[in-house]
Amino acid sequence: LWLRIGFDELHVRRIDLRLSDEPSATSAPPDSLALPVGLDVARLSVDELHIDGLDTPLRELRARLSLGADSGATHRLDELQLAWDRLRATGRAQVGTGGSLAVDVQAQLTQPLATSGEWSATVQLIGIAGDLQGLAQQDLPQLELEPAALESPEVGDETEDELDADAQ
Repeated sequence: LWLRIGFDELHVRRIDLRLSDEPSATSAPPDSLALPVGLDVARLSVDELHIDGLDTPLRELRARLSLGADSGATHRLDELQLAWDRLRATGRAQVGTGGSLAVDVQAQLTQPLATSGEWSATVQLIGIAGDLQGLAQQDLPQLELEPAALESPEVGDETEDELDADAQ
């Protein structure tokens, strides 16, 4: 790296991410994610991130960003927080900029249940870009539900006893 730029705080009200409708040409994955300039943002905040294809935007994105950390060897996103509808996520992510492009992502997801308590899951992705291994663990207090049941409109209308009966 020949230049490093740093911000104490960077705030963005809205980002619109438009994805192409056209299929992309087949190409090999990159062998490098190295940048000629490093970027550090101590407090990054994005109020709304609208992505084509998602009806509900990501909100309240907060993180510490370092592109070109470790003398350019790593891109890092730490202290990540965001919300998507009622789902909340916290975590961190990093990717190596050269070699095998090593990836390490850890996230904790939580969502309040309609009755009481909350659903939570821990997700970890480790490996190299294009060949990630994932681990996930969920925790539902006193309930044994499929995660898809949390999205069901009927969940809000049932009592905890009815949910227990349905889950068994």
